[in-house]
Amino acid sequence: MRRLKIYCQCTHIKKLLPKSGDSITELGMMTAMSRFADVYYSGTFFDPSKPDGGLVDYPESIIKRMKQRKYDVYYARNNREVFLEFPNDAVSLWMAGPVDDECYKKATAIVTFTKTWKNWLMEGRAILKLPAKYLARGVPNVIVSHQVLSSNFKPMQHTKRTGRIRKQIGGGFIIGHTGSMHRSQRPHAFLALLPWLRKHYPKVKFLVSSPPGGAGKRFRLPKSPSIVRWSFNREEAPYVISACDLVLIERRAQGSMFAGCLKTIEAAACGVPVLLGYSPAREEVLGEDYPFFLSIFHLGAMEETAREAEIERQSIEMRGKLKMIMRRPGLRREVGLQLVENSRFYTAGQCAKRLKKALNSLVAGVKS
Repeated sequence: MRRLKIYCQCTHIKKLLPKSGDSITELGMMTAMSRFADVYYSGTFFDPSKPDGGLVDYPESIIKRMKQRKYDVYYARNNREVFLEFPNDAVSLWMAGPVDDECYKKATAIVTFTKTWKNWLMEGRAILKLPAKYLARGVPNVIVSHQVLSSNFKPMQHTKRTGRIRKQIGGGFIIGHTGSMHRSQRPHAFLALLPWLRKHYPKVKFLVSSPPGGAGKRFRLPKSPSIVRWSFNREEAPYVISACDLVLIERRAQGSMFAGCLKTIEAAACGVPVLLGYSPAREEVLGEDYPFFLSIFHLGAMEETAREAEIERQSIEMRGKLKMIMRRPGLRREVGLQLVENSRFYTAGQCAKRLKKALNSLVAGVKS
C-alpha cells in the first residue's frame, strides 16, 4: 500500500515550532503520522529527524501554497479559511475545537485528543456548545488522535543526570509545579500548600518550572527557602520531572474536563505521580482507581463567602492527599510503575498504528 500524503495546518502559523502546548501537541501528531505517511505542514515536507522538522517560512499565502500539491488527507486546526478551501474529493479533518458549523458540516471527520471528547461530541453535550444545526444533522465521523509522547521521555529515568538535579534542589521530598505563574492564572493550589509545608514539612521543596510571565503579567512568588526555580528546555524536561517525587498540576494548567493534558502523560511516562483535580479525560491516562485525584471545582462563579469556603475545603483535601503520598513510599512506587505502563499507549508508535488504521479507512471511503 502506497504512503498517504497528508496536509496539516495549525491556525495561521506558516512555520510551526514547539513554543506552546498546542503547537507541541500538533507536532507530536505529525510525528506519529510521519511513520506511515508523507506529512506536509503548510506545504513543507515534515521530517521530525531534522532541526525544526525541516519546516520553513514562505512569502505566499497559506491557501495558495496548500493548492500547489494534491493530498489524500487535509487537516486543519482553527483556520477555517484554509479548511473551507480544501478539495471536496479528499478526506478533510477538522480539529473539534473551536466549534464551527460550516467546518463541522464540510469535515469528513472531526478530530479529538481524548475518548471523552469524542463521546461527548457524539452525545451532543451542552458543555461543548455545539450548534443546533450540527445536532440536527447527526454526528459525523469522529477520530481520536491522542496526544503523542515525545521520544525524549523514557520510563523511570533515574540516571546520574536526574540524581544531580535532585542533589542541586536539595530536600527530602520534591514537588514539581507545572503551570502558569501569571496573575490571570493564579496558582491557588501552590499558594494553599506553601505555608502549611513550610510549617510542618520544612525540608519539602517546591520545584517551580514555569517562570513568571511578561510585562504586566508577573506573579510575584513568595520568598521562601522551600521554593526552587528551575529553567529547562523540552529535552531536559524528562530528567527534571523524574527528579520529582510528585507533580502538582493546577486546575487551569489541566485545560478543560474533556480535552487532553500532555503534562499528565509526561509525568506518567517518568513514573511520577500527579496531584490534580479529577476529570474524565485525566482518568483515561491515570486509570479509574487512581488514588491521588482531587475533587476540585471551578471557583469563578462563586460568591466571595462560598469561594473562600471552597478554597479552604480544597486546601484540606490537598493536605490530606499530600500527607498520604509522602508517608506511603510503597504506594508511590506502585502507582508510578502503573503510570509508566499506561503511558506506553501514547508513544508515537502506538498512536501511529491507530491513526494509520483510521485514516486509511477514511481515504478508502472517499474513493469508493
